[in-house]
Amino acid sequence: MKTREITGRGDLLARGLGWFSIGLGMAEILAPRQLSRWIGVEEHPTLMRMLGVRETLSGIGILAQERPEAALWSRVAGDGMDLALLGSALASGSADKAKVLAATAAVAGVTALDILCSLDYTRSAPVRFAESVITVNRPQEDVYAFWRDEGNLRRFLKIPVQLEIVAARPDEFIEWRSKDGMIVKSGSASFGSALGRDGTEVRVAVDGLIPRRLLHEELRRAKRLMETGEIPTTEGQSAGPSATAAVARVVHRLEGKEVA
Repeated sequence: MKTREITGRGDLLARGLGWFSIGLGMAEILAPRQLSRWIGVEEHPTLMRMLGVRETLSGIGILAQERPEAALWSRVAGDGMDLALLGSALASGSADKAKVLAATAAVAGVTALDILCSLDYTRSAPVRFAESVITVNRPQEDVYAFWRDEGNLRRFLKIPVQLEIVAARPDEFIEWRSKDGMIVKSGSASFGSALGRDGTEVRVAVDGLIPRRLLHEELRRAKRLMETGEIPTTEGQSAGPSATAAVARVVHRLEGKEVA
């Protein structure tokens, strides 16, 4: 399959972000107190050094890989953490608000570049195909009706894309696509009687950047929803992950932690 090539300017930007990440990371590791004073926040050397290690590893990952999508997305996740920490600093009475605001503006600008570069590489990546099958202990028409509801698709398929159904054959087949076409280009679900047992066999195929293991996990979530009406969670937690956790999960999966 042909894919769009990364332009020389895009590659140059990625390498620039890699070296910037290493430089910032080393400054956070070697001079955490001075850097804290420079950006106007309280001194927390241990936390600053931890952030420095994260930055340095992201930078090395960007420079060491021919296609550094995962490392670039890790920078985006790190940017979100940095912005959250700066927001907390602004709310404290001990911070130098002028310096913190300036640092926040700088991080926001770098975040925009990180997102732009990450999207550029991700959109140019070869599309992967994943397929998974699961049996649901419900009648075929009920399972089809569940999948036919776009709200249910978004409820269990925890990926940061907007899905829309583009074709359907009652009780047998549904096809959908993502509106941005980045992580998921398209997908389909077919329904049939389970062989040798009661229930419905659901076969899902996805054309996009979803590892097979993650797809199967999402199908198991759908199975629990259809059979019990809820997704079991760890005791004491809310029913389902937050939006931030969902994004972090996808980024984690895109980092190559895929099981064939």
